[in-house]
Amino acid sequence: MLLYKYLKYDHKTILENGLIRFTQPSNFNDPFEALPKVEQAFTTEIVQALHMSMFSDSLFNDLISKIDNEQTINSLIKLKHSLRKDSPKDLKDFYLKLLGKSEEDLTSGMKLFWDNKIGILCLSEEHDNLTMWAHYTDNHKGFVIGINPQKEITDSKACLIKPRKIKYTCKRPHLTLFELGVDKKTRNTKWINNFLYTKSKDWAYENEWRQVNFLERADKIIEDKEKIHLFEYNHDSIEEIILGCRMLSENRDIMLELIKDWDIKKYQMRLNDNNYSLDKIKIN
Repeated sequence: MLLYKYLKYDHKTILENGLIRFTQPSNFNDPFEALPKVEQAFTTEIVQALHMSMFSDSLFNDLISKIDNEQTINSLIKLKHSLRKDSPKDLKDFYLKLLGKSEEDLTSGMKLFWDNKIGILCLSEEHDNLTMWAHYTDNHKGFVIGINPQKEITDSKACLIKPRKIKYTCKRPHLTLFELGVDKKTRNTKWINNFLYTKSKDWAYENEWRQVNFLERADKIIEDKEKIHLFEYNHDSIEEIILGCRMLSENRDIMLELIKDWDIKKYQMRLNDNNYSLDKIKIN
């Protein structure tokens, strides 16, 4: 199975310079992108255990033994020493604050964290979706590249997650920052699935897959209104190029000249005579 990247004609630079963009989540057109609902910093279980353990070393040690994040453990140790100096009322106010609904600050903070760390390459199972051709290729005047996800798209050292399918749902994921008894691998998997691979059902028509890369491993960074992170891609992973049905004839000639020596299949879309659909016609 190939996965497809929809592009405007101006993005033919991808074919010219061998670099493709991985985009930060906040730059996507979905306002809910990478934005699950982070309800609170700590689960009720942690806050209750924290309350009981503050004046008991054995209970406190049992609490931190269930947490595998060293930074969180150190924070709780400092917290323990500082809370012992507070009055009962101050402690009560503090625990209520831990359980409070502060999702706006927590969620925006996590989104900023992801924006500084990862970039995403969005692909689709569909090569002939009329809506995507209209939205992402400048009204069918651009092109689509077909990528084999079984081949490394970029350097494996830059890749955090190989292409994986998006899950579509009506309900936003709900998350809590710190939970007891959850190992790091399980926690990271949960966060990645909820932040990066869950979208509204309104986008299900795109049948999207994503590869996630580390931004710090980018081969080139362009400083514009926003930072653009570009990665060298494996030419062998590209197996098809499909030109839009409205691509200008002069642009078509430029594109075909650009890829004339590429060992790939070349097509152009044509309107179907009977249905509201596109036919993929081979270019000899």
